[in-house]
Amino acid sequence: MFVGTTLGLVAGAAHAQDGASPAPAAAARKVDINEYFVEGNTALSDPEIEQAVYPFLGPDKTLDDVERARGALQKAYADKGLKTVFVEIPQQNVVGGRVRLLVTEAKIGQVAISGEKHMSEKRLAAALPEVRSGKVPDLNRLTDQITALNSRSTDRQVTPELKPGTTPGTIDVALKVDDKLPLHGGIELSNRYSRDTKPLRLQANLRYDDLWGLGHSISAFYSVAPQRRSDAEVYVGSYGAPLSDNLRLDITGLRSNSDVATVGNTNVLGNGWSVTAALTRTLKGGPGFYHRISLSVAYKDFKEDTRFADSKGAVGVSKAPIHYVPISLSYSGSWVKGEGKLGFGLAGTFGLRALGSDETAFDNKRYRAGGGFAYLHGNFDYLYTLPHDIQLYTNVEAQLASQALVSNEEMALGGVGTVRGYLQSEAIGDNGLLSSVELRSPSLGKFGEGLIDELRFIAFFDAGRVWVIDPLPDQARGFGLYSVGAGLRAKLFGHVSGDLDAGFPLTSNGVTRAGDARVHFRISTDF
Repeated sequence: MFVGTTLGLVAGAAHAQDGASPAPAAAARKVDINEYFVEGNTALSDPEIEQAVYPFLGPDKTLDDVERARGALQKAYADKGLKTVFVEIPQQNVVGGRVRLLVTEAKIGQVAISGEKHMSEKRLAAALPEVRSGKVPDLNRLTDQITALNSRSTDRQVTPELKPGTTPGTIDVALKVDDKLPLHGGIELSNRYSRDTKPLRLQANLRYDDLWGLGHSISAFYSVAPQRRSDAEVYVGSYGAPLSDNLRLDITGLRSNSDVATVGNTNVLGNGWSVTAALTRTLKGGPGFYHRISLSVAYKDFKEDTRFADSKGAVGVSKAPIHYVPISLSYSGSWVKGEGKLGFGLAGTFGLRALGSDETAFDNKRYRAGGGFAYLHGNFDYLYTLPHDIQLYTNVEAQLASQALVSNEEMALGGVGTVRGYLQSEAIGDNGLLSSVELRSPSLGKFGEGLIDELRFIAFFDAGRVWVIDPLPDQARGFGLYSVGAGLRAKLFGHVSGDLDAGFPLTSNGVTRAGDARVHFRISTDF
């Protein structure tokens, strides 16, 4: 590679790696540098080299300028991730304004893979194209490829190790793989129930995270009220596939059945299904910062019959089937710094009026609801570890809607995850605001080593309020739920976890009266 226009200076050996500097007399001598001749380059283009060394061409230059040109060229390689490339000034007689720079590109020699049990070498090689014999590796790109590969599964971690190659001028790469069978499942029992249903809920899930050896995942979920199955029964299945290092497609199907008695002589018979496709892109983050953007489209079909019994016992049925297509755009992420961990999310959901039921069907389902709805939903949570392992946790959640929503899209309050001390979804509304604060004790797990992984006691305050858009004449415009309480969190044997919360409602709502304590529990095991 030639750059420039004559240098008449005798230069001794000046090497980048040992930092040798020229003699003071030579360094002080000013000459014309008209041309740099770069030997051994295959990785940078001519314009990239010209951009690096051009400032060091011209009259009245010294050997220090040559060293700066070498450093600028070295930086150009490093900025492209080519950190196995070295630039030096070879021993030479500089005549006619021409300076030689010698580039040594250390290419990958041997690649060794060890420790793999469930991931084939062929698939590993396909996931890490930068690790190929004879290639000058871009270490920035290699880092991104390793990060993307490891993030696809918690059951696999690949660690690269670079060392001088057995062949001079090369580097050897060792890929150490720690992988486990990517099959997981769990069972959970809780009393997270809603009004007029039996208290127990049983859930089971199973997933496989490396289908076809391509990083695809498939999962199944089942939830039921075991004491009376008609109270609640939900089936969920999903399939996910990575489309690239930072792009993923997930398709989820849901089927629900219920026969739930509500107020007085009214029964709601509900069953429905939905299919959702979501495309998620992981964005470039920073130290401890991860974020992603997701676009989803769903088809929802719910058939709900409401039966009324009059004073003479005659039964009438009001049918309110509905189907609609909402799309959602969301942004979420997390940030870990020091003793704090922040999580956040913001999603906008919009109904496509032309692809769903007509306005009459929506109005039958909910007064003044429509297919062209829109709402914004956001959440924020923060966990901070204080001295002595005491933890402070807070979260805020809010929803703002453009119009009255059907019940499937409303914000629900009550129960675990919102306002403890109340039944699940005891209050629902179109707009809502929710906040919780928890103070958590130091973990007592250290006192039960081998048995107790973690045990923390908590104290909490929950508060939430929802507002109803266009309420009926006999309907409240809003509902406020507030509670205080205490509980504990436990993890045992590495695979068993449990929660226990006692909530004390501060306001009456529906079947829950102020001051009536309610205990929530959950116990689960996983593999």
